[in-house]
Amino acid sequence: MMIFDYLENSYAKYPDKIAYADENKSMDYKTLHEHTYHIASVIAVALLIVLWVVPYLKSL
Repeated sequence: MMIFDYLENSYAKYPDKIAYADENKSMDYKTLHEHTYHIASVIAVALLIVLWVVPYLKSL
Protein backbone atom coordinates (compact mmCIF):
# COMPACT_ATOMS: atom_id res chain seq x y z
CA MET A 1 0.00 0.00 0.00
CA MET A 2 1.33 3.43 -0.92
CA ILE A 3 1.01 6.54 1.24
CA PHE A 4 -1.69 7.91 -1.06
CA ASP A 5 -3.77 4.77 -0.58
CA TYR A 6 -3.31 4.94 3.18
CA LEU A 7 -4.47 8.56 3.29
CA GLU A 8 -7.44 7.89 1.01
CA ASN A 9 -8.55 4.94 3.14
CA SER A 10 -8.10 6.93 6.35
CA TYR A 11 -10.09 9.84 4.92
CA ALA A 12 -12.92 7.51 3.87
CA LYS A 13 -13.09 5.78 7.26
CA TYR A 14 -12.20 8.59 9.68
CA PRO A 15 -12.70 12.04 8.10
CA ASP A 16 -12.89 13.78 11.48
CA LYS A 17 -9.93 12.07 13.16
CA ILE A 18 -6.66 13.95 13.54
CA ALA A 19 -4.19 13.14 10.76
CA TYR A 20 -1.46 15.53 11.91
CA ALA A 21 -0.77 17.55 15.02
CA ASP A 22 2.05 19.58 16.50
CA GLU A 23 2.31 22.11 19.31
CA ASN A 24 0.55 24.83 17.30
CA LYS A 25 -2.12 23.20 15.19
CA SER A 26 -3.76 20.00 14.01
CA MET A 27 -5.42 18.78 10.84
CA ASP A 28 -8.07 16.11 10.39
CA TYR A 29 -8.14 13.69 7.47
CA LYS A 30 -10.89 15.66 5.70
CA THR A 31 -8.86 18.87 5.71
CA LEU A 32 -5.69 17.00 4.73
CA HIS A 33 -7.60 15.43 1.82
CA GLU A 34 -8.84 18.85 0.65
CA HIS A 35 -5.38 20.41 0.84
CA THR A 36 -3.81 17.43 -0.93
CA TYR A 37 -6.23 17.61 -3.84
CA HIS A 38 -5.77 21.36 -4.13
CA ILE A 39 -1.99 20.99 -4.31
CA ALA A 40 -2.32 18.15 -6.84
CA SER A 41 -4.57 20.32 -9.02
CA VAL A 42 -2.09 23.19 -8.98
CA ILE A 43 0.74 20.83 -9.94
CA ALA A 44 -1.34 19.30 -12.75
CA VAL A 45 -2.14 22.72 -14.22
CA ALA A 46 1.51 23.76 -14.00
CA LEU A 47 2.56 20.59 -15.81
CA LEU A 48 0.01 21.18 -18.55
CA ILE A 49 1.34 24.68 -19.08
CA VAL A 50 4.96 23.56 -19.16
CA LEU A 51 4.42 20.46 -21.30
CA TRP A 52 1.75 21.70 -23.74
CA VAL A 53 1.31 25.45 -23.76
CA VAL A 54 4.96 26.54 -23.69
CA PRO A 55 6.00 24.26 -26.59
CA TYR A 56 2.96 25.40 -28.58
CA LEU A 57 3.82 29.07 -28.05
CA LYS A 58 7.44 28.43 -29.04
CA SER A 59 6.27 26.85 -32.29
CA LEU A 60 4.33 29.98 -33.38
